[in-house]
Amino acid sequence: MFLVREHHIKTKVCMEKMNLKPIETYITIRQLRFLMRIAEMPENRLTRQVVNSQAVSQGKCSRGQQTTK
Repeated sequence: MFLVREHHIKTKVCMEKMNLKPIETYITIRQLRFLMRIAEMPENRLTRQVVNSQAVSQGKCSRGQQTTK
């Protein structure tokens, strides 16, 4: 790592030489693998139920009133 800083080697150059992809690619792959595992689970598993659920909006979000003393 010291040589990278000392010789001002760019991250992109290091990644190309080590044949690495951007971190976003690895994150997306992990997310897709997780979703594949979820899809294979039976529907009664809590993990699958949570992933398939979505929050229902109840209208406007109320903000608390500021109180004055």
